Amino acid sequence: MDETIDLHRAQLLEAVFRHSPVGMALVSTEGRFMTANPALSRMLGFTAEQLQQLTFQQITHPDDLDKDLQLLNELASGAREHYSMIKRYVHHDRHHVYVQLDVALVRAHSGLPAFYIAQIQDVTGHLAERRDLMERLRLALEATEDGIWDWHLHQRFMTVSDPWQTLTGIAGTAGQISWRQWLRQVHPADRLLVLEHVREHLTGVSARVNTRYRHRHPDGAWRWLSLRGRVTGRDARGRPVRITGTVSDIDDQIRTEQDLNVLLNHLPAMISYWDTELHPRFVNRTFLEWFGHDQVHATQHASELLEAQIFEPNLSRMKAALSGAHQTFEQQTGPEDRVRYTRVHLVPDWRGDEVIGFFALGIDITDLREAERALFAQKELAHVTLRSIGDSVITTDPQGLVTFLNPVAQRMTGWTLDAALGQPIETVMPLTLEGRSDALPNPLRLALTERRIFDMVPGTVLRSRTGQVFSVEDSAAPIITETGEQLGGVIVFHDVTEQRTLTERMAFMAHHDPLTGLPNRTLLLDRLTDLTRPGTRRRAGFAIAFLDLDGFKAVNDTLGHSAGDELLRQVAGRLQGALRDSDTVGRIGGDEFVFLMPDLQDAREAHRIITPLISVLERPFRIGTNDICVTGSVGVAFCPQDGHTADDLMRHADIAMYRAKREGRNRTCFFKPEIEQEQRDRHQLLHAIRSAVAAQEFTLAYQPKVNGRTGELIGVEALLRWTLNGQPVSPGVFVPLAEEAGQMTALGQWVLRAACEQGRRWLASGRRLRVAVNVSASQFRDRGFVPGVQRTLADTGFPPDLLELEVTEAVLMQDLQQANQILKDLQHLGIRIALDDFGTGYSSLSYLHQLPLNTLKVDRSFVTGVQDDGQRQALLRSVINLGQSMQLEVLAEGVETDPERLHLLRHGCEQMQGFLFSPPVSPEHVTLYL
Repeated sequence: MDETIDLHRAQLLEAVFRHSPVGMALVSTEGRFMTANPALSRMLGFTAEQLQQLTFQQITHPDDLDKDLQLLNELASGAREHYSMIKRYVHHDRHHVYVQLDVALVRAHSGLPAFYIAQIQDVTGHLAERRDLMERLRLALEATEDGIWDWHLHQRFMTVSDPWQTLTGIAGTAGQISWRQWLRQVHPADRLLVLEHVREHLTGVSARVNTRYRHRHPDGAWRWLSLRGRVTGRDARGRPVRITGTVSDIDDQIRTEQDLNVLLNHLPAMISYWDTELHPRFVNRTFLEWFGHDQVHATQHASELLEAQIFEPNLSRMKAALSGAHQTFEQQTGPEDRVRYTRVHLVPDWRGDEVIGFFALGIDITDLREAERALFAQKELAHVTLRSIGDSVITTDPQGLVTFLNPVAQRMTGWTLDAALGQPIETVMPLTLEGRSDALPNPLRLALTERRIFDMVPGTVLRSRTGQVFSVEDSAAPIITETGEQLGGVIVFHDVTEQRTLTERMAFMAHHDPLTGLPNRTLLLDRLTDLTRPGTRRRAGFAIAFLDLDGFKAVNDTLGHSAGDELLRQVAGRLQGALRDSDTVGRIGGDEFVFLMPDLQDAREAHRIITPLISVLERPFRIGTNDICVTGSVGVAFCPQDGHTADDLMRHADIAMYRAKREGRNRTCFFKPEIEQEQRDRHQLLHAIRSAVAAQEFTLAYQPKVNGRTGELIGVEALLRWTLNGQPVSPGVFVPLAEEAGQMTALGQWVLRAACEQGRRWLASGRRLRVAVNVSASQFRDRGFVPGVQRTLADTGFPPDLLELEVTEAVLMQDLQQANQILKDLQHLGIRIALDDFGTGYSSLSYLHQLPLNTLKVDRSFVTGVQDDGQRQALLRSVINLGQSMQLEVLAEGVETDPERLHLLRHGCEQMQGFLFSPPVSPEHVTLYL
């Protein structure tokens, strides 16, 4: 279950990049935009394609460019690790956009700059001037982007702010709109819910209005808004006469960075993975919490794990995801008193051209951030709003002494408002860098000193008065009137502890195997691509090796997957210990490991490094109370001899590994061009076999079975033949390939029908001849085998007593109990059973005694040259006596000389088959033989 998930989690990071509300871009060392997310395109008014044709220098305000380039040069030279600045971009429509720019440099393995990562946040709104204390509170409110509404209940009109009108798309007259006009724009399915929330608050059932609803904009689109508020005025009898609150746009926001205690009822993202049968391959803790499970099992169906009101409406979406269509939707779940709004992404998991499952990502959007920026008209209204937002807000006077903390800031700092008043900002809000103890300058102090906006340094940590530690981010700004008077400052910040932890974890998971902790395919390909990149200076060559564990499937089948997982972890530990410091070992799936070994002079040096890797597997692995022994088959490709690209080297190492498997396992095979050619020939032959089966291009030859004493024909064995491009292909070549291609069952059914039809033709001409047909392992194990034989006999009219099915020991011993039942079912139909190639497999008396057999066919290895080999004579005599003692007919295969025939007759074996009597021939030649 873990393996599939871990190979595709990078898709989730891509989704985060695409849907982030903050602008993000990758920029080349020359300044050209390599890629940009939709948020940046919206911010600057350019499409992603237009941005990729521009450099940042072209759209940077001329007055800001020199400082930007200076900081960039310091970053490239190593003088600083990253930089932040406030700058202006030129929007597509030529107006200026003030942004907070954060830039970091990514270096290649060579140490040279590779590209820059830029995070761009629009801070234009933060630069508005402030006039007085009311302006100070207004600035903090504007940071929330919320709209303000104020309704005297006896009036038909509400007073609303400009941001409210912008958010809703409803233009008021002198800041007033009819509340019925607003209600008409609420989604019909949400109106009753919104009104019920307002009614419950007005009647005292709830402490405040707090609901989400869909709002129709003038362009016809529905957007999700958050409605909050509470009673702000009562009459002499205590009845509500006035209600005030905020409305927030929550359509594009994802609240994953807030602490559960900060945002009511907020939970992290739900992540799960489902296979094509809708069985869970992976679920995270949030899934269990959301759907009320302690644990889930891979055998359970989605309908068992999801409530009917969730499963049934979403079944069509799940099927659409399995057909390859990305699904994004929002849904409401939970009981009425605990409603949860969730945004869900169903992401198809492609394996080549096939969807093998889908990822489900659910984000709880019930408690999105309340307010960041808004305008309010009076202090009472501003305080109501500030107490309802989820961010911490602190304001100070011009000397940096605290004048206000909202409730969230009080919780995070550990200071009450009364205790904090008049204290220096550094006392109430002590900051450090993560991993360090020395004090960090407070951004608000810097904003007051330099009279400009300051962002928090990445990695900033707040230590509260109670000892709690929070990772925080956001910015501080001075409050300056139109006349230039500085009234004080404001800092807005929020807790990003969980977000940072999750980001670091996801970054690790995207590049490492969760089971072993080794680099995964993505990281290995990155490193391999670096090694093969044109222009990379290498002192020597390097090798890539594929190692596949021999016998790993048997461990899973006998001891279970948990034992298999533990074995993989122990194997990974040993392999890591056997490598050089410069080498890399990774797991790319299943029981396959890949090694990158740089700085090698030749393939012989690679062999010296690989030999200890295989030897560390020789000692048994202790899994529980069991000692497990496994070996490894290794394929090696060497650069530059075996390829120059990552794809070529990976493919050649894989081809060499499969050659090591075919040559007997537990060995190392180095790639050679002829191996690749053999692989191509093998694939071409597999394709030809599939086509030949579909077109029924095979034929049957029949080898006579005779009485070795009289020469009388007693039956024939149907043997499969195939000619490709005019040349016969040996059954020893095409039969195993047909098994590998999964064609042997269909081919076996054709052989059975063709042989029965030919036997029926002989019977119609007056010749009653027993026909023997070989049964393959896959055909024998097929559930429809016995009914298929019965149907073939009925269709062809061939008598069951003239049909003999030949089965090898190896086929029967795979599941002796099942084999015994199948043979009994066949004998019940009147069909004869022959044990083929006896003596080459288990040759166990115990299973011979259990099985319902009619004929024992002695393998040719006992017959060839028997007259000259005393030991072989004794073995042959024992086999014949064994068959006769069990009252079985005994037939000897491969009789090619008359001395062999005479020896068999002397020991009582009269039924024979071999080139001494006839090779396999056409049906016409059989007729002539008769």
